Amino acid sequence: MENKNTILALILMLVVWTAFTFLFPPQDDKGTDVSQQKNQSVENSTEDVSKLSDSSSSVDIHTSLPEGGYKTLSSDEFVSFENDFYALQFNRRGGVISSVKLLKYRQENSADAPPVNLLDKDTKISTLNVLSGSGFNLSGDETYKIDKVKSGNEREVVLSTKLKNGIEVTKVFRFSPDSYLVNVDVNLYNHTDKDLTDVVQVRLNNYWEDAFADNRFDYIGFTSYVDGELHEDKVEDISSASKTYTGGISWSGYTNKYFLSALVNKNRVFDAVALERNAERITNSARVSDFNIPANSKATISFDVYLGPKNIDFLSAAGENLKEVVDFGFFAFLSKPLHLCLKFFYDYVQNYGVAIIILTVIIKLLFWPLTQKSYTSMKAMQTLQPEMKKLREKYRGDKEGLNRSMMELYKEHRVNPLGGCLPMLVQIPVFIALYKVLLGTIELRHAPFALWITDLSVKDPYYITPIIMGATMFIQQKMTPSTMDPLQAKIMLAMPVVFTFIFLNFPSGLVLYWLVNNLLTIFQQYLIYRKPAPVKL
Repeated sequence: MENKNTILALILMLVVWTAFTFLFPPQDDKGTDVSQQKNQSVENSTEDVSKLSDSSSSVDIHTSLPEGGYKTLSSDEFVSFENDFYALQFNRRGGVISSVKLLKYRQENSADAPPVNLLDKDTKISTLNVLSGSGFNLSGDETYKIDKVKSGNEREVVLSTKLKNGIEVTKVFRFSPDSYLVNVDVNLYNHTDKDLTDVVQVRLNNYWEDAFADNRFDYIGFTSYVDGELHEDKVEDISSASKTYTGGISWSGYTNKYFLSALVNKNRVFDAVALERNAERITNSARVSDFNIPANSKATISFDVYLGPKNIDFLSAAGENLKEVVDFGFFAFLSKPLHLCLKFFYDYVQNYGVAIIILTVIIKLLFWPLTQKSYTSMKAMQTLQPEMKKLREKYRGDKEGLNRSMMELYKEHRVNPLGGCLPMLVQIPVFIALYKVLLGTIELRHAPFALWITDLSVKDPYYITPIIMGATMFIQQKMTPSTMDPLQAKIMLAMPVVFTFIFLNFPSGLVLYWLVNNLLTIFQQYLIYRKPAPVKL
């Protein structure tokens, strides 16, 4: 097999991969912040909710439960809470959360930009509704009173309401001083003389519009971790009927590129979760079946809610495999250690651009022997070109004889025809793994590097680094020994132009990596090609 065919095959693989990326380029970080969405009201109506079945992990049987909690309220019906992480507004009607602002994250890369909104009361959508059937008769429209709002050491909000049927409900929200995890206790008091049993739902609601589904590059939609596996369910697939998970539910929620809201089933209190859509509202509806409250007693439903960034440290601390929501792709076993290394270097240099450069240099040093072997083999193959040309003319029309003579030539001069490509193939998984890290890690969001590059997660605003990167690719191409005919060589010289256009919309952090890698490769090629040819004819 001739070296040029292998090179062409490798090039085709790279072109397919990069062409796909070009067709579906990364989007600028608009996220799904509610403040950037048009405000649309959601009708206050009764919707179908999935009826759960123990015989299947995904069923579409329906029964009705009241909706509630979406009426337009006056300003005095909202209660505010704030700590270092959140600015929240609670809705007294339904005792729900109507606004979630993340104070440590901005919608845009500006000091005076407003904080990211995971939920905004202007959309008329609230979250963490608690509903039941006719046994408890919790409609979600009950008006709660404020028992406690503490922002000091306790960091607690307590809401309560009493129903005419003798049921009293108290919702306790506890906020951690160093986490985006919120602990929620729903205490139900039975002030009657008989035992009561019913189905109870906790509903995590989020805003949705169809335009979110157009982002083919970054997944936006439902996400759940069930029986040790991550499940991603597109919202458009849930439009006509709900989907239900039963069994080992660790958590279920909604994700976009950088942020997650999820119900965390830490005590395995929820036996099923239904995914639903109603107009601009999508819901993860967690159910507690056959929930019993003895006469004149109290029973509690305790769970956690994660409302925050897809930051590995915070997700790992939250437990229940929440960290699995960060998609590192097929080569996650490589992406995860590369991500850890990137953060490690950042801890010392306090600049993710510099950290990317350091990581690139280390990766290049690790692959230096392989790259050395690759380019040395290419140079040897180039030296053999005159002899190979003679053999082609000699064995014109005799394919078997040509292949046999070629192999003897390779053996005589100790040249491996695949030696120039195999080392490159070994490096491709590492390139793709680092690509996934630099493309989606939240640490690079709004992270500055130097000069005009003030956000490594978005494209270079002046396209300077992609153009320089294309120039380095051209230099590298010219320096690389070629066994191709003149026409093929000219076609290959067009690759730097193609890659330049592809990289114009790539995050500047990824372009920086590719640029530095090219510069190091050019330096290595210079060291190799200044030496005499490894093959003498």
